[in-house]
Amino acid sequence: MSQTGNILVIGAGIAGMKASLMLAGASSKVYLVEKLPIIGGKVIKNEESFPNLECSTCMVAPIQQDVLQNPNIETLTYSVVEKIEGSAGDFSVVIRKRARYISLADCIGCGMCYEPCPVSLKNEWEENLIDRKAIYVPCSGSLPNVPVIDSEHCLRIGGGEDCSLCAEACAFEAINLDDSDEIIELNVGAVILATGSATFDLSTIPDLGYGTL
Repeated sequence: MSQTGNILVIGAGIAGMKASLMLAGASSKVYLVEKLPIIGGKVIKNEESFPNLECSTCMVAPIQQDVLQNPNIETLTYSVVEKIEGSAGDFSVVIRKRARYISLADCIGCGMCYEPCPVSLKNEWEENLIDRKAIYVPCSGSLPNVPVIDSEHCLRIGGGEDCSLCAEACAFEAINLDDSDEIIELNVGAVILATGSATFDLSTIPDLGYGTL
């Protein structure tokens, strides 16, 4: 059995980010996998945090920056773990890095690509209270501050129509509408699950009037 000091952390919320930073500080190579296109977890959805009513995004932003800038942490956003095999000290991992259609290296987060998009959808990240485009960032202050294209609702990628308005609006040629998923195979010695928890579905209590008031 081969031993490796590389570590896989699944979930880039507060727990996953803190674990990654601690391990990276001990000179371990960390692969941080997050299924969403941004890191930070559910806490960044909150305007304020109990008990001091502090700005949630303000508290989390320095941690996000530390993670993204740490040379010992490879952050794989918009990615899912498809297979893990092996035992302690020697795990083989298969990760699917989903097509984002926007280059993390070339995009500067200017947002010029949003307005031309003709698609309008409810923003799930904002509890469907506001609209978003097919090309979007989940919320203000997202890190990485790089949009993603919702391939299911994109007129070109999901609908087969001849639309490239977002790409035409990008002065940095950061949008690749022909992007595809990437399969990444890793060998790690340990796996940390930090997948967080689900938000309670208030619609299961009809007396509260959630979604109707």
